[in-house]
Amino acid sequence: MNQNQLLTPDHAHISSIRFKKDDVLTSMQDKNDRLRKLISAMKLGNIHKQKVKIHFVDVNDQLLEIKAKVWSVTEKYVILRNSIAIPISSVRDVNYHST
Repeated sequence: MNQNQLLTPDHAHISSIRFKKDDVLTSMQDKNDRLRKLISAMKLGNIHKQKVKIHFVDVNDQLLEIKAKVWSVTEKYVILRNSIAIPISSVRDVNYHST
C-alpha cells in the first residue's frame, strides 16, 4: 500500500468503491480500538454535529480518506450521510481530534 498517495473521494463516489473481504487490521486490540473510535465518532456526529476523518482501504490496497459525520455504526458497517456505508473491516483509522 502506498500511503503517500492518499485519495480523498467525494461522497458521491464512495458507493462505487469496491472493498476487500478481509479485515485490514490483524490484531484484536487494533480492531477493538477501531470500534471504540467509531462509536465515539458516531456520538460526536449525532450530538455535536462534528465531522471526523475516516481512513479506509479499497480492494486494491489504496488508502482513502473521507471527512464526514458518522450517523450510525452497525455490526458490519459505518453509515454516513445519504446512506453511504463503509465496511468496518475496511476502516484503518478514525481521527476525531483535529478535524
